[in-house]
Amino acid sequence: MSLSILLGLFLLSPSVSNRSSGCVLTPDGDGYTTDNALFGYCLELLGVTLNVTYDDTGVRALAESLNLGVLRYPGGTNSNVWTSKRGGFLPLPTSVSGYNKYIPYAPIINAFPNGTYSARSFVNGLGPYTKRVMWNLNVYTMSPEETCSEIAFIKNATNGKVTHLEMGNELYIPNQGMPRFPNSSAYMEHIIPIIECARQMLPDVKIAVVGEEGEWNQGLRPYSSLFDAVTLHEYAPSLNEVQDLASQERHTYVMGYGFASLARMDSSVNADVGNDANKSTSIWVTEFNYGLQLFFFQS
Repeated sequence: MSLSILLGLFLLSPSVSNRSSGCVLTPDGDGYTTDNALFGYCLELLGVTLNVTYDDTGVRALAESLNLGVLRYPGGTNSNVWTSKRGGFLPLPTSVSGYNKYIPYAPIINAFPNGTYSARSFVNGLGPYTKRVMWNLNVYTMSPEETCSEIAFIKNATNGKVTHLEMGNELYIPNQGMPRFPNSSAYMEHIIPIIECARQMLPDVKIAVVGEEGEWNQGLRPYSSLFDAVTLHEYAPSLNEVQDLASQERHTYVMGYGFASLARMDSSVNADVGNDANKSTSIWVTEFNYGLQLFFFQS
């Protein structure tokens, strides 16, 4: 398995990236090849629910101090209802509840001048402070032609320096992916022309599709030759699970849990997804968090 680690969600919670040589984690003798860009954030809040611009002096100073390996633009769930050209929200779906959290914020962000939160503004503002960008595309509320146009815009904004594309976020969750994507086969059929468009414009780009262990990933298997990786999100162990342990065991448990999660994801993804070329499928853990907020604990 090739695993790259992006640690964090911008101002909120953590994330992970793609393949290449780098350090090797060997918890039990089996190596996990990780990316050299080990630290980064997902822009889930900045420019989405927090109306601070990418060229803000404080934000840029913070980004520089963090020595970022990766930034994920425009974020997670918001990517499914976002336009990178204008930099703002598209009309929020009314048939599902997963995007209701943006109802108070969309008018505020969209009231900014056109382009304030666009991919170009992001590149100009925070681009110099990260080694790479994970571009998360809207494949949910846009047509394939519209998403392809977004890729062209991102290519132009970066002078063609696009290395990693994600095909949406958590679309296996009914309140985020329905009714457009009742299963992963419907999802893949929709994004095939988007992948073809991306490959044509960016021949060397790495592409990840939305993954979820189990039936969803099994549905990806017939299409495995079309993509380079699957994205997985890991929010575990839970706060309650860790809090139930003796205080001296909590840190060790969380550390060990991470290694166990890698082994589980590796086994599950390669069993469910496989690859037509008979090689392992890379995993991008683009969101993660764990229950170790110590200020909640009573020792």
